[in-house]
Amino acid sequence: MDDWPAWKEGCERWSRERLSQVNPADVGQQPSAATLPDPTKGLWWVCGPRVSALQRLMVQMRLPDFYEYCDAPRGAAADTEPLDVFEMRIPESLQANYKVPPYFIDDLWDRIPDSIRPPWRWILLGPARSGTPFHIDPMGTSAWNACFEGRKRWALYPSGGWGAEGNNWSPPGVKTQQTAEGLQGEAPSAYEWWSHIYPTLPVEERPLEFYQEAGQVVFVPRGWWHAVVNETWMMALTQNFTNDNNLQESLQTLKESDPQLGEILALVAQR
Repeated sequence: MDDWPAWKEGCERWSRERLSQVNPADVGQQPSAATLPDPTKGLWWVCGPRVSALQRLMVQMRLPDFYEYCDAPRGAAADTEPLDVFEMRIPESLQANYKVPPYFIDDLWDRIPDSIRPPWRWILLGPARSGTPFHIDPMGTSAWNACFEGRKRWALYPSGGWGAEGNNWSPPGVKTQQTAEGLQGEAPSAYEWWSHIYPTLPVEERPLEFYQEAGQVVFVPRGWWHAVVNETWMMALTQNFTNDNNLQESLQTLKESDPQLGEILALVAQR
């Protein structure tokens, strides 16, 4: 991250103020005199309250309003599961501020037009205690996560746990459910998991744990269960990818969820 404009000191460094100045809907469309005003201009996608064990309501907010919610005593601090930004539309003005780390530059999805490519990158913003419950990234993808501000606590388990429990294993306190995109978990919030389930676990059942500080990049292998809780205010960028190391897992998942897209991925992999 050391050579990223988004991380260096200066006018391009990502900050609350910097992100407030951009429009996430500005992803390269050519303006037209006949184009109607965009009603979503300046609005960012936010993970809202849960509507089911596996799903949270997605709402849109302006960043100044989200920041006010994060800072208000009766805002995020009072919520049992604080809201957090999970924005997949990254404006061109921000795309130029970072580059994929060299370890992950080989991504077969880069050979597929963005118009048919599934969502693969997100800007993440959130207050303390927000985060992501245990899950496995979709379509057999691996991921990297770069932290710009704050401190994040991670927990990871390999797909079958520490033993030989099999493909349907799930972390303690998480119920598995087979979806079109693969095995997923019905899990409590990350903060609740660490508060109520983690303390009951014997040492041999605890996850791989570490803290991610600002300026650090984390790699998540395909198929690994992982959860993250933000210890402080947090700003990060994450991106999923498929390369030769996890191609077969991606193709197997797409065979069930989207066979046509799987055929396209298989073709570009042969080039």
